[in-house]
Amino acid sequence: MAFTKGEIRGFDALSDSETNVQIFENPSLQTIEGFSATRDLGSLWIVDNAKLTEIDGFHLLSRVWGNLSVYDNPLFSQCTATERFGGVVVDDTRVISPNKPCP
Repeated sequence: MAFTKGEIRGFDALSDSETNVQIFENPSLQTIEGFSATRDLGSLWIVDNAKLTEIDGFHLLSRVWGNLSVYDNPLFSQCTATERFGGVVVDDTRVISPNKPCP
């Protein structure tokens, strides 16, 4: 895993896991990359990242066993968040708002 110059990269080998991923309160984070093989997680929290504009990962994510929370990322589009995570099966609570309003 690497967090440099406003990016999180790595985790490409993480596939099926009960891991809880928490990405929150990173004032300079702009992009989340990686997680390209991740199919399921215990929980996923992407919260309160002031400069986050892009999530280029989690394309294979199909199930979250706990909570899926993507909110309070003022520059990340609500439309993109819903498109990326709307089809994921969530066993507990799904919160995808408020982010940047859709155009």
